[in-house]
Amino acid sequence: MKRVTISLDDAFYKALSKIAENQKKNLSSVIVEMASIGYKSEKEKEASDESLFVDIEKHSFKLIIQSYGILRQLAQKELGFEQNDFDQLRQLTLEKYEELMRLRKEEF
Repeated sequence: MKRVTISLDDAFYKALSKIAENQKKNLSSVIVEMASIGYKSEKEKEASDESLFVDIEKHSFKLIIQSYGILRQLAQKELGFEQNDFDQLRQLTLEKYEELMRLRKEEF
């Protein structure tokens, strides 16, 4: 086990000593326990932040899908698009995407 030297101001040292005395533990054990609690709390916060990002991502995807549905309906009603038109657009989009990916790879 690694050893660490720390400096504590008098008030904090007294507070920690009192906690150790009340819990019938040595000061080192109390400090390790508090550090462990702080570490776990920080990890939980990081996990919470990541899950928030995932939630935002999911919401964004839902909005994109809904927007696509609205645009598709508008194209059908206002522009008279049929399935064949959408298939052609999808193919053109895929070709453009592949072209851009090739250009990106050439840059690196």
